[in-house]
Amino acid sequence: MALHGGIDKTNPEVTGNIGQISELIYARIKEFIMLPNCWQRPHEQRQLESAIRDELDYCGIDSIKAKAAHLTAEVIILADKREAEIRKS
Repeated sequence: MALHGGIDKTNPEVTGNIGQISELIYARIKEFIMLPNCWQRPHEQRQLESAIRDELDYCGIDSIKAKAAHLTAEVIILADKREAEIRKS
């Protein structure tokens, strides 16, 4: 997120906030992926996308809020590609 969000990585407060946001998003993704046939469940997938978008929209970091839709899509794509790794973690 810091890379695509245009974040100042030298600011410890912002990087700490990004870490917390990332942990929350990862927890939601893992919860979703643990559902059987998760990617064939459009209702649950929309809920996940909405939860991620909400976290990004209300994170308090303007550069992330401005790119929330794009970042949400990228995170969902990455979660789909890395499903096996997420299940094992």
